[in-house]
Amino acid sequence: MALPDPDAAQRSLHSPKRTIETDVCVVGGGVVGVAHALAARRRGLGVVLLEQEARAHGASVRHSGHLFFTALAGAGTDAGPLAARELWLELARRAGTPAGTDGTIILAHSREELEVMQAVAGEHPGRARMLTRREATTLLPAAGERITGALFGLMDLLVDPRTITAALTRLLAKDAQARVEFRAHVHALGGGVVEAGPLSVRAGNVIVCPGAYDHGLLAALPAGEELVSETVQMLRLAGLRRLGPAITTGIALLEHPVFANAPGAEALRARLELEHPAAVEHGVAPLLAPLAGGGLIVSQARSGGRGRAPFRAERLDALLLEATRALLGCDLEVRERWTLRVLRDPADSGAEQDFHIRAPESGVRVVRALSQRALALCHWQAEKTLGELLDAPAPARPPVPPVLTVTDLRAHADAFRSRPGRSV
Repeated sequence: MALPDPDAAQRSLHSPKRTIETDVCVVGGGVVGVAHALAARRRGLGVVLLEQEARAHGASVRHSGHLFFTALAGAGTDAGPLAARELWLELARRAGTPAGTDGTIILAHSREELEVMQAVAGEHPGRARMLTRREATTLLPAAGERITGALFGLMDLLVDPRTITAALTRLLAKDAQARVEFRAHVHALGGGVVEAGPLSVRAGNVIVCPGAYDHGLLAALPAGEELVSETVQMLRLAGLRRLGPAITTGIALLEHPVFANAPGAEALRARLELEHPAAVEHGVAPLLAPLAGGGLIVSQARSGGRGRAPFRAERLDALLLEATRALLGCDLEVRERWTLRVLRDPADSGAEQDFHIRAPESGVRVVRALSQRALALCHWQAEKTLGELLDAPAPARPPVPPVLTVTDLRAHADAFRSRPGRSV
């Protein structure tokens, strides 16, 4: 299983061949790949992480940083989300970039939205609670006339999307039993050997986490189920409020099965489609995620186009800004605009699947995120993936290895330093 590598001969003139032996090789240095590498270290395994770019540049730095555990309330057993949240808190603390714990406020503007929220809050009273209209309008006075109440997601977290992956990778790289290799373009994989230019990694287990921005390596693996990609438009606004809870609205409820399958959800969808047809059609569900350094990330608006759409739709940005202005009641200053590519399984009409996982050969797993909820669950999914590969269940409360805390956080990949591996 190999891809053409036209530069291999030229590189071989300048780079001697190196071979490293390790227990686990992770291909892909995004947040999902780093989560799997950290999971391997929690089990005491040596790990080599290979990233083809000089830094993470895909979904790992383009998301909102919102860890929406409230939307996981009905996803399987409670053990996974609770353990995933503990892992996020501990790892973020050790990486020197603690996660915000102010939760999420989901505003209701109609009786139908309120009923869906009440149904979910009633099933999980320790993880979400309802706010009265007065409590909700205290948070956002500008939207007060239209608010009927709100749901307060108590467990939701916020991380800085621009720095969190870099911080976790530096945490991994400071571990003597881990090695991080950037600009390592993998061109062949099979039989427990991963080839990346002059570097050859021999590993008992290989985990490939290519994300939505890397399809080249997948051509070297046996064909799997086809996934499609969609483009999501994102904005960053100038600082408007202090760091606090994330805020979203009832349209966002349609994006998550725990709400979309709750009693009253059909009536809610019918009302939203009647009152906000364009917003529902394009998934314009404003989520306001405050950044620790100031400003807001506002997401999301789906372009609806498949693949790598080259252009943004200005009218979707306009819809997103209009909805945000209605919540904040002030003029908005856009500082940045970008797109996020997300994957989905066209056969999964219920939208219940958070990860797409396949095993192209023994000892190899390909793991790709499919939902907004996957960011919150990635560390727990990493434990499950390692458990399946090693035929050992994930511990109830996975321990975190005693690695050094990062105190001088820099987002650029030059801040990383790889430790020597075991060469042969």
